[in-house]
Amino acid sequence: IAAYIYRHPHGRTHFIIGYPFTTFTTCYLGSASVKCTHASRATWRRTCRFCVYNHRAKHTHIAMVTETLQAPYSHYLFDANLSQEIDRRTIKEMGIDGFTLMEIAGSSAEKALLEMDADYSHGIYLCGKGNNGGDALVIARYLLQHNCSATIVFISGADDLSTDAQKNLRLLQEFDSNSKLTIFNSWDSFSAPENIDFIIDGMLGTGLDSNLRGDYTTAVNWANN
Repeated sequence: IAAYIYRHPHGRTHFIIGYPFTTFTTCYLGSASVKCTHASRATWRRTCRFCVYNHRAKHTHIAMVTETLQAPYSHYLFDANLSQEIDRRTIKEMGIDGFTLMEIAGSSAEKALLEMDADYSHGIYLCGKGNNGGDALVIARYLLQHNCSATIVFISGADDLSTDAQKNLRLLQEFDSNSKLTIFNSWDSFSAPENIDFIIDGMLGTGLDSNLRGDYTTAVNWANN
């Protein structure tokens, strides 16, 4: 995956991401500042592989760029490191806390699901202990309000959830006014309902730095089958 950041002189910052098969090469973050003699953005687009151009001729060593990306926005991807950096900067520099980001992610996913089918009746949510699990809990809460039953499965237990995930678990339970919520606190205790419409993967996020192990492997295999 390749990426670069172009900072406009009037303050707008654009994050541009692309697949390896587009015109970019390797994506990586760095902090070194370099000088560049390219006189125009057009020249930079053609020749400058190591710099991100702005009109004040200051370059941030963000990514190796060969030319501009020609791809639809639906093809843009973030790798794990860049996702973490964007989250960190959003929280620290823009003042949007992690709980709010979780709410935005979950509500956006819920809207996408309803656009595909507004008549979903039951979903299974496979959750880890971190914020990825919290995102899934937000989706479940929104869909409960559309009369969609939710079966929550905490793959490695519900103890020691992240702070934001724990908060969303409490909110989810408060919204279950019609008893459409079922929670399993371990994979071993999980019994799949007969009829389900979709599975939400909220198990692991950008913090994963190893192969799947134990019940996570079992849960992924079950979902794929």
